[in-house]
Amino acid sequence: MHLHTLWLIYLGYGVIGGCALGIGYISPVSTLMKWFPDRPGMATGMAIMGFGGGALIASPLSVWLMSKFHTTTDVGVFNTFIVLGCVYFCFMMFGLLLSPIIAAAAMALSSVSVVGNALRLRMAKLEV
Repeated sequence: MHLHTLWLIYLGYGVIGGCALGIGYISPVSTLMKWFPDRPGMATGMAIMGFGGGALIASPLSVWLMSKFHTTTDVGVFNTFIVLGCVYFCFMMFGLLLSPIIAAAAMALSSVSVVGNALRLRMAKLEV
């Protein structure tokens, strides 16, 4: 494969990357809007803040990891993706382990609490 193929860059970054970002963006935004029907703007803002915060942290971390894995024949992208994938997996497993604790806290909250209502709604949907 020729390394300087412009249409391949457009396809990779534009079409495939755009579709993946759209799928990854709309899922949490629409879910949070359903969890918090009384404050959809706040929920959307928190989701968008998460995207920006993730980029703020992952970008310098990726550059630093690539500089550590850089050799004369390799720029270190593959090893950087492996490390970042492992880190993301650990964060997701931590969230999964934390889920029963959050569910117990939601049951203890009062019925007028916005967070308590949203978490109770989520738990009710998971039980069905």
